[in-house]
Amino acid sequence: MAGRGPGVAGDEIAFRFSKRNCYFSTMPEEKNTGAEALARALELELAQKRLHWQRGREKYRTLRVLSFGFLFIVILAGLIAFFFFFSRTNEVREQRPQPSPATEESLH
Repeated sequence: MAGRGPGVAGDEIAFRFSKRNCYFSTMPEEKNTGAEALARALELELAQKRLHWQRGREKYRTLRVLSFGFLFIVILAGLIAFFFFFSRTNEVREQRPQPSPATEESLH
């Protein structure tokens, strides 16, 4: 190294890197083609899964809305039935003749 000088060593290193770059410049293109094809295949598969998940969510959402609607109708029907039941019992209680104080004394 002492006889070569700094310029020769630097050129040698540059030559080695340029050689490697020459070899690597063709390899990444082949890898990119394979990698791009793989990326496209994965992207297509992900898009299909996403569509499948969205359809599943739509079915679940529809079922959930129908369930809450049915529950709301059942609760509303129960409230209406209790309203009519208690209004009828109040009417029957009001229509029952009130015992007069004289009849209460005779029962005792």
